[in-house]
Amino acid sequence: MALVSCIEKPNRSGTTFSELTLDLEHPGFSLLSCAMDINRRPCDPFRGDTVCDMALPVACYSSASVDVESSNEQLSEAIAARLARFRVDGQIRVTQAVKGNRFETRQDVNNFCRVTFGEGFRVLSFHESGAPGILSRNKIEPGQRLWVDVRDQPKGNCWDADGEDPTSARASPGGR
Repeated sequence: MALVSCIEKPNRSGTTFSELTLDLEHPGFSLLSCAMDINRRPCDPFRGDTVCDMALPVACYSSASVDVESSNEQLSEAIAARLARFRVDGQIRVTQAVKGNRFETRQDVNNFCRVTFGEGFRVLSFHESGAPGILSRNKIEPGQRLWVDVRDQPKGNCWDADGEDPTSARASPGGR
């Protein structure tokens, strides 16, 4: 007698951030976070939190400065102090929704961002601000979930972690 068991391969998952809008108090600012939205499940940078078959926008980042002079809106000192560890300069833009398993490597996602928004754009890193969230001057749809990259947790991405390290320019002496 033999016992045969068919086990379906588990769906791979990737990490997402959720947009927590600050528009009511501070127009033009957006907070992308891992676990600050109590209405959504928190992200899981170790194993991913969203199946890669799901179509979501990719969060793309460029370190090029945003023209903050074009807006008179500023964060209040109290909010700015509370959120300082999440703040990044630069731009975050959002692509159309795509399945996370469309990409095989980080390089593929980075290329998608470059083709969509131009030179200097790449997939946003979970570690961009050094905290589990990112505050930036951007207009992102409230409550939206976005694919992000977790450079040190290959099981936290829909794609393999080989390819460019998005923070290598800052981490290595001399950068690129």
